[in-house]
Amino acid sequence: VEFQITKCKEKLSAHPSVNSAHLSVNKEEKVNVCDSPLDIATQLLLSNVKKLVLSDSEKNTLKNKWKLLTEKKSENAEVRAVALVPKDFPKDLVLAPLP
Repeated sequence: VEFQITKCKEKLSAHPSVNSAHLSVNKEEKVNVCDSPLDIATQLLLSNVKKLVLSDSEKNTLKNKWKLLTEKKSENAEVRAVALVPKDFPKDLVLAPLP
């Protein structure tokens, strides 16, 4: 893990618009510190902790997109009873007690 942390710090310190002491982005310029674009949830979370500057309209747009993505609920799964001990489990088998 230390290697990844070191590489992240190197990447952050190499970028001129990132304040490495607080890992915050300058207000004049919004910059992703990673190579790939950030997903909606990450952008909203970073904006909430003031590490990414978003306008109110951008926040509202992202919130609406997030609501559209998460509004569909999963279908109910089929529930069935499961035997705690299989029928073919040996009756004379003695297991060691758990520690």
